[in-house]
Amino acid sequence: MSRVHVVLPGDVDDPRSPSGGNTYGRRVARELDALGWTVARHRVAGSWPRPSATEEAGLARLLAAVPDGETVLLDGLVACGVPDAVVPQAGRVRLVVLVHLPLAAEVGLPADVAADLDARERATLRAADRIAVAMVTPAEGPSFGIAPAGTCTCRSCLARKSGEMPSSDARALI
Repeated sequence: MSRVHVVLPGDVDDPRSPSGGNTYGRRVARELDALGWTVARHRVAGSWPRPSATEEAGLARLLAAVPDGETVLLDGLVACGVPDAVVPQAGRVRLVVLVHLPLAAEVGLPADVAADLDARERATLRAADRIAVAMVTPAEGPSFGIAPAGTCTCRSCLARKSGEMPSSDARALI
């Protein structure tokens, strides 16, 4: 099997900041490991999705250090707000972004902040090789939907022709 770099928020294991996204990110890393992947886990400190310049530069250095041709699975909270750190690596490494919720959909954001995050996220996702979308299907529980970059990631766009969701596509993620 191949190697994958899983990049998650620095506080992913902090019990004081529980979130479904953190739980899901840890689970994906464990399951890729169980499938035989060599998983390099990276935690990046920062106030994601709007980090300081120093925090963004740290992510850029981490990504630049990944060997050419390897796969990087980035949590969307980390990746989507910082296209300046992520986009330059497109084509050199295989970028897969795990999107839990579009950044601009966060409740209570001022309109200008939401618009800025939306533009940043679109730039990041256009550069990604794949976009992984966490979703729930009633009969199967949590699963992945996988879409090439630039593809609509809503449920209807990821459904198979039969109407069922692609539950086993986690193996094809990377």
